[in-house]
Amino acid sequence: MQLKRAIVSLAVALVAAASLTGPVAVADPEREDGARAAAPGATDIFKRPRPSADKRACTPRICVHWTTSGKHAPPGKDGNRNKVPDFVEKVRSTVDGIHQAYKKAGYLTPLGDHNIAGDDRTDVYLRNVGERGSRCYTDPPGAVPERTWAYCVLDNNFSHAEFPTGNALANLKVTAAHEYFHAIQMAYDAHADGWLWESTAAWAADQLFPNLTRRLQSLGNSPFSDSLTPLDTYEGQLHGYPAGVGIFWRYLSEHYPLAEGGMPTLVRNVWRRLDTRTAAPGTYSLQALTEVLDERGTNLSTELAAFADANRHPGDPGSYVNGSAYPVADPGVIRTLSASAPGPVGGSKSLDHLTSSTVRFVPHTTLTASTWRLNLAFDLAVLVTRPVAMVTQFRQDGTPMAPRRIALNGAGDGSLVLPFDITTYKYVEVTLVNASDRTGDCGTHDSLPSYSCQGDPLDDNLVASVSGTLTQVPPPPRH
Repeated sequence: MQLKRAIVSLAVALVAAASLTGPVAVADPEREDGARAAAPGATDIFKRPRPSADKRACTPRICVHWTTSGKHAPPGKDGNRNKVPDFVEKVRSTVDGIHQAYKKAGYLTPLGDHNIAGDDRTDVYLRNVGERGSRCYTDPPGAVPERTWAYCVLDNNFSHAEFPTGNALANLKVTAAHEYFHAIQMAYDAHADGWLWESTAAWAADQLFPNLTRRLQSLGNSPFSDSLTPLDTYEGQLHGYPAGVGIFWRYLSEHYPLAEGGMPTLVRNVWRRLDTRTAAPGTYSLQALTEVLDERGTNLSTELAAFADANRHPGDPGSYVNGSAYPVADPGVIRTLSASAPGPVGGSKSLDHLTSSTVRFVPHTTLTASTWRLNLAFDLAVLVTRPVAMVTQFRQDGTPMAPRRIALNGAGDGSLVLPFDITTYKYVEVTLVNASDRTGDCGTHDSLPSYSCQGDPLDDNLVASVSGTLTQVPPPPRH
């Protein structure tokens, strides 16, 4: 595939995502996109343990390996005296249940590892990894193939001292669901874009084990808190952002809820589009997403713009299901208009691909008459770069009216006139969006941050502007 790149053969300690249950403290400067493999001879704690050092307890689908002594041993309590510690039994049943849930939803199962650890089942190792984060890896000899097996390393006790947020069982569940999804992803395309790996794994874990507190934590580093970071960013130092992009998949799956086995199918279908057995050579994340959205009768620019607007009023039922607790960031610019200061005033922002910025227009307290109007003028990039402007009026009680997408000409210009009296309206928000997914030179961008297909975005640093001018129309005639 086009995005296969030399970094895959670099012997860097790998993979997928740190645990979502708490802050990530891993220093991982060599972390890269795509498939990642434990280095031959590496001393990293996540290197596959020697099978002879462990005991194991299995189901027909997975095996859990543990040691009986030393710092990696799980709690030894064995209530049923079957020589398998209770914690090991809990891990075994949890991971097996996760396996079956994903299979029921139509996902591929992880590939077998050619009996490396005794048989072909997926192996889960318990180790004292703590805040370094549980992970799933692959470490085949030589280059990582397009589709490959994986093994997982989970913490040996999820103790409160190391995971202060939530209880041990809850943390085990969400971590295992996230990490096992990485093993599934490797069965489709072990070299898929890093942002897609992390964001869809975060989404999948939240689907199996929804938790509002955990979701709110992830929104602290997400498009909710930082709409100026491209949606498809993968950066070794932005450990939380790709996971925070899981909210984008939640938004899409709530608006396109067709499901199988209790999980919306949209994300699954994106991964199916990336299956290297059937996908066209070079197919990458945004292409797969675009194809799936097209099947649903929509497109990426429409959904990204609606997503950016919805994040300005997540509590509205048309935005999210039960989103009232989601945080709303301050707008980038706030402008107040009055009869003595009618404008034009507004805001201008340089936007990279798949980003947005919001300008808020507020009527002065003296604008009580219903004859006041806000005249908006838009100046965005040329239409081929997929600029979008969304406008939402907010009533005095803070509830949003239906958002409007502004019609732009080929040069990216447009206009809109709105009623603007303080009696009826609290403010008007304009969300400017660069919805471009155009990328060039796939597979050649070998530094961080990286984006889709390890290529170079073609439409970054594009200026989007809106200005507002206050006018007043004549009052209606009296009869």
